[in-house]
Amino acid sequence: MLTTVLVILARQDAGIELLRVVDYVIVGVGVLGMAVYHRANLRLLGLPRLDARGLPPLLLGLGVIALVLVVLQVTMPFMFMDETGPYRLAGKSLAYMLVDFAVLPALGEELVFRGVVLSGLLGVFQARTAALVSAMLFATIHLSPLGFLHLGILGYILARVRLGTGSLWPCMLIHGGYNAVICLLAW
Repeated sequence: MLTTVLVILARQDAGIELLRVVDYVIVGVGVLGMAVYHRANLRLLGLPRLDARGLPPLLLGLGVIALVLVVLQVTMPFMFMDETGPYRLAGKSLAYMLVDFAVLPALGEELVFRGVVLSGLLGVFQARTAALVSAMLFATIHLSPLGFLHLGILGYILARVRLGTGSLWPCMLIHGGYNAVICLLAW
């Protein structure tokens, strides 16, 4: 999540409300980018192309991602920054925190990375390379050396899902679910 750095600021009394404002800005940039960059991108907000054969692998993939996250969180908690602490200290609810760390970043970051960035990269690279480059950019922007590997993998999976379904909605659901699982494990 792009708000990782801002969590550090929140711990220094900058206020967790700033985190929500940044999330709104990211969503706004994503919406503007989708609309301005290329009108063909707006079709990415349509329903995904999924047939009956595509649903079981997608559900299996989501289950595997959730299981891997739980195992990593339990065996190597140092890979994940506890982003829930400032919310607990400020007396915010779990629902408030989930909106800040699951819903808003999933919307904004998917619009930006899988909507605008990946679409732009597809004009320059083949699909596999574009997915890999967008994944590395996604992992880098989070400014977390310890999280670079799992964020890069997540970014690549999300790029491939976007390319396979032709829609951003499955990416938003997977991204939101991923962030929610991490936050729920830390809560």
